[in-house]
Amino acid sequence: MIEGMIHSFRMLKGSQEESEHRIDIDLSPKTIIYILLATVVLIVISLYPLVGSAHISAELAVLLVVVCTLLAVLIGFFVAAAVWLYGWTCRLIF
Repeated sequence: MIEGMIHSFRMLKGSQEESEHRIDIDLSPKTIIYILLATVVLIVISLYPLVGSAHISAELAVLLVVVCTLLAVLIGFFVAAAVWLYGWTCRLIF
């Protein structure tokens, strides 16, 4: 991710042809998995105190945190897929 940001800043200073190729740079699958895991951990850390303060059983609180985390990951995936599909469709049309 940091390498991509550095490359983006370099491309902003460069010519138009170089900046057009910056969209071809993808993150490695290993990096994507690390970012996903970090995001899931942050969601769990931020949700558990909120749910834990409610007057419900511990099992229900854990279940609620797990379900909300899975929903957040799935919705994020579907939004990213829709944005990618929309971008791909626009490239084909224009």
